[in-house]
Amino acid sequence: MTYTLRNHRYKINKKKLFILLFCIIQILGNAQTAEDNHEKYWFYRHRLINNFVKIGDCQGCSIPAEARGHSDFATLKWGDGNEWGWYIAVLATEYKLLTKNNQDASETIKELYYAIEAFNRVDYNTEIYASGGAQSGWLNGFFSANDVPIDFLGDPNDPNSNYNHFNSGLVESHCDQQYSQPCIVNNISTNFDPNNTGVPDPDIMSMDMVCHLLMGLALVNECVGDNITFNNTNFMDGENKIVAEAHNIADRIVSWIRIHSWFVYNPVTNQNVTLDKGGFAQLLSYGYAEAACKVTNKTDYTHLLYGLTCLDYHDQISIAGMSAFEAYNNPDVFFAIVHTSSYNDHLIGLLAAIGNSWYEPPSPPFWPINNATNASLSAYFTSAQYSRPYLPLLRQVLHGGGNLVSNSTYTDLLNSAPCKGPYNIDGNYPDYNWSTTNRFRQPEHRGESNPDPKGEYNGLDYMLLFNLYCLAQPDYLDDAFQSYYSAMDRVITVDYPYVLPFPPFVSQYFPREIDAFNTITADNHINAGGTSTTNGDVTYRAGRQIDLLPGFEVEAGAHFEAYIDPFQCDGNGDYVRTSGDTGNPRTIYNAPTNYVQYANTNNNNPTVSSSSLTTPSVSSGVSKSQDAKPASEFNITPNPSTGIFTIQMNNEQLSIVNYQLSIYNPLGQIIYQSSIINNQSSIDLSSQPSGIYFVKVQTADKIYTEKVVLQ
Repeated sequence: MTYTLRNHRYKINKKKLFILLFCIIQILGNAQTAEDNHEKYWFYRHRLINNFVKIGDCQGCSIPAEARGHSDFATLKWGDGNEWGWYIAVLATEYKLLTKNNQDASETIKELYYAIEAFNRVDYNTEIYASGGAQSGWLNGFFSANDVPIDFLGDPNDPNSNYNHFNSGLVESHCDQQYSQPCIVNNISTNFDPNNTGVPDPDIMSMDMVCHLLMGLALVNECVGDNITFNNTNFMDGENKIVAEAHNIADRIVSWIRIHSWFVYNPVTNQNVTLDKGGFAQLLSYGYAEAACKVTNKTDYTHLLYGLTCLDYHDQISIAGMSAFEAYNNPDVFFAIVHTSSYNDHLIGLLAAIGNSWYEPPSPPFWPINNATNASLSAYFTSAQYSRPYLPLLRQVLHGGGNLVSNSTYTDLLNSAPCKGPYNIDGNYPDYNWSTTNRFRQPEHRGESNPDPKGEYNGLDYMLLFNLYCLAQPDYLDDAFQSYYSAMDRVITVDYPYVLPFPPFVSQYFPREIDAFNTITADNHINAGGTSTTNGDVTYRAGRQIDLLPGFEVEAGAHFEAYIDPFQCDGNGDYVRTSGDTGNPRTIYNAPTNYVQYANTNNNNPTVSSSSLTTPSVSSGVSKSQDAKPASEFNITPNPSTGIFTIQMNNEQLSIVNYQLSIYNPLGQIIYQSSIINNQSSIDLSSQPSGIYFVKVQTADKIYTEKVVLQ
């Protein structure tokens, strides 16, 4: 971002000038960092949905894996269920920020719907799984960590399999010992019985799973509008409103624990889950009840004198459990109560943040955690040993008020997150703070030389911290002259160029490249007015797909390009084209290059190089637009094939000129290349392994691509 200081005829002394310049430099430096962290967030999101989660309603879908690589550098590992709540929390806060900035949030709501419905699916089926099919399903709040089967990846030869989802669209993945090779997964680490892929031996619900799920549900309640649905689609229990379903789930979970005297009761074994498995919830009972009151909006406040927000979830046990939360006023007393590791401390702090069990002045003095301890709490949660500064930030977002943790604590953490994404491979990690599966759930595991699990981590910790900070500090991005928008999937409707009032952005005077890590969809006009300030000049670059919808138009004289090229981190915190930024489109990894020539006074017909690009229209001068020719320039038959197929040219002009034929394997390597002069070519790739391959046909000035599947 470049700024120009204009000359003015004012007198100013050197000292004031120095102060002014210093302030401007500080602003620009902060702006650059905020913009970088925003871009990093969306790169992490793009990486998450390609490398760690399959969105949908299938068994195992919409539940994020915690690590990629694991023990053999080829395993996708699901953890103990706590990542689920973080995933829901990220989506809820993302929705709030997108809508607050007038951005399209339909994809976020879709993803949030499936994440919540995945919980219902697991809740209903846990008795079936745990009983080996002997018991019926029951939507009662008793659940397990996930329902990911051992055969979740499916058939590698099926282009629609989960194997191809997790491997064909890899984003910045390198998880061997030298961190140099793509992490191709062919194994699953989950809690299902490997001897019977239909019936799992589930990791039964525990008190920490409940805490993190309540966090996600609390943020849904706070950040999503009451009437928001995913296309009016019902959840399993018949509800269709996102927030109402969050209420239903929180009520279901906490009620199940409460009616069993604040133990996690297993209806299959007819026994309580043991202490070592996280089944003893009485220590946290006050926090569960208060959190449920807040998540479900049952906040009648008629019993505040006793530190109770509502009575719907409280009983004698939970009221007695208030002492653990009051102990925050005195760390010595607190540790005498929890007398275990810092993890129980984390759960109490998390429930206190959700239920607002500590407050800022001028709150009354009868709350469980009094005002005087806020400073010590902030210091406690930012200490080197128990470093979980997201907790005061979470409380601030959910309930308002101040936060005594310094802004620099948060921005330093955000700035230090690696642009490639977090990982730890046998002590090889890019940053100490982000060297464990979740920076805030397990800070004690940072920097381990033999981490369990090792590999690449999903980055949900960074994503939630970024969103919480943007919600609590709305000036963070504003000061960077930046709004919160999806850099993963861009929807472009504004016409170019536009003037603000000067300089004219997206013009030949001020050209611009618009990037998206995943897709770009556009139905705008690229206008031309005959001068450098009125002729549009824009390039669309996406990592996977570009769709130019009906109504998209490029006027003669404007400059427009579009191409597909994945992004990677350059090591300096910037996301660049995978093979260097030379300005020329190319095929990288498994994403084919798509290229659209720009229109000018001598060329009023754009060339659309792939069927994934919807045909645009181009006008002569500023007259009525004309439809371009269909995008598909050649056919591949049969497709899928055993490796022997024919390429038939459809374009008459293309069939009478020489062209270069190249075929790429799923890793982006050229495995076939030839100069062709006929309009029909027979290809034999029967010696190649099964998978998705990419065929590129290139002439002197045009490039066309198509997929071919080898079975």
